[in-house]
Amino acid sequence: MRKPLLIFCFLLLSNIKIFAEFDVNPNCIYAYEKIFNLEFIAAQKIISLEESKNPKNKFTVYLRDYIDFLSLVIGENFQEYKTLKEKQSERIEIIEESSNNNPYKNYYLANVYLHWGISKLKFKDYFSGAYDINKAYRILQKNEKDFPAFTQNHISLGFLHAIIGSIPNEYQWLISILGFKGSIKEGMGEVFSVFNQTMKEKKLSYIKNESLFILTFLEINLQNKKSEAIQLLNYYKSIEKAIDSPILTYAYSNLAMKNGENNRAINLLSNRKMEKNNFPFYYLDYLTGVAKLNHLDKDAYIPLFNFISKFNGRNYIKSAFQKIGWFYLINGNQQKYFEKMEMVKKYGFADTDEDKQALNEAKSKEIPDTLLLKSRLLFDGGYYIKSLSLLINIKPNEYFKSIKNQLEYSYRLGRIYHEMDDFEKAIKYYESTIKNGSELSYYFAANSALQLGLIYEKKENFVLAKSYFNKSMNIKNTEYKNSISQKAKAGINRIDNK
Repeated sequence: MRKPLLIFCFLLLSNIKIFAEFDVNPNCIYAYEKIFNLEFIAAQKIISLEESKNPKNKFTVYLRDYIDFLSLVIGENFQEYKTLKEKQSERIEIIEESSNNNPYKNYYLANVYLHWGISKLKFKDYFSGAYDINKAYRILQKNEKDFPAFTQNHISLGFLHAIIGSIPNEYQWLISILGFKGSIKEGMGEVFSVFNQTMKEKKLSYIKNESLFILTFLEINLQNKKSEAIQLLNYYKSIEKAIDSPILTYAYSNLAMKNGENNRAINLLSNRKMEKNNFPFYYLDYLTGVAKLNHLDKDAYIPLFNFISKFNGRNYIKSAFQKIGWFYLINGNQQKYFEKMEMVKKYGFADTDEDKQALNEAKSKEIPDTLLLKSRLLFDGGYYIKSLSLLINIKPNEYFKSIKNQLEYSYRLGRIYHEMDDFEKAIKYYESTIKNGSELSYYFAANSALQLGLIYEKKENFVLAKSYFNKSMNIKNTEYKNSISQKAKAGINRIDNK
């Protein structure tokens, strides 16, 4: 009788030791919440207190890595990146010393690799970044096999499965070599299941906002299901007054803008909390400027200028200058437009599709037609009737002198009618755009093919939908190439996984 009791006590004490290695206690959960709210100074104080009270708790190692990750992907400071990346191997080594019987070990180990993989890709350290993401994927797979009931694993694994499912055809050979498998449907399902569990189990509530953000990110960039986007938007509306994280403000406002609720986005962004001690998220100024420009506001240039003057990172600088230029152009100041286009050429980097397109416009020296530009901005804000009213009575061949403007005219009408659910007219204008623009470098034809794929997917004509998605990827446009191809690939992936 005594021997079984001793064995039981030994196993119990061993289990306590194993899980004490990653003690997700109230103190650490509080730090986690502060980190997600970008309150890094407050979080670091809490982490330091935990380290002094509980020096063997390796969860603090992960929390510090989480701070570094968010500071790098939001701040984009290259010097900081060079300094902080030296800490990766040390953190990995500490976590690897943990017991193999603990699901938290491989979960946090994989997330550290994933953090650095994403950070390295952002700073163009492609080979090392790809290695880290591959490592994260393998570790998460093993953790899923060893601990299938461990809910948290599905956040990061679901994110990777969805991203893998959206990778364009030209990179599929690499995915095949690496042995990556995943689909958007699978990944979205995994992340959604975690989000649901966080509302049912109190012990998981600390990762609710994180899972909500990832779910929103995937919905905006990959899913393209209007009904599910609206459901997600309605959930945000139900918690709107409780949102104090700049990360969730970003996700919510972006989702609102993508679903025709630009006024809501302006309100959210203009009235967001901006605490002095929080890590600055200057991209929200850029987003505010874009939302206000879509509304044709007379002060739209101010947040865009704030973004340019304060942000020391790489991305969206050229795009911000372009949009300030657009502001001046639609308000009758062509000279200021040319000045800002010169700034586009001089400042920032052409890494994102938005920055590439801004640079292309600056180099081309083609002035956007103000009528088409206003229509585009109003459309982007979800003001479809106002956007249509600017174009409906125009005879394009008489009004527009350039082929580009004639092409954009048919494309704009296709987009407007599409969003107004007049598919017959949308199809007509999309097909005209493809016929006249497939051999040109502008994005109008490629995106028209993508949109036709989405229309036929909704109509459940999957053969035709897939044909248009493939056509979209095969058109040799140079504008917004990556994002259009990724969305087309995501559409093919959705059809293949029906």
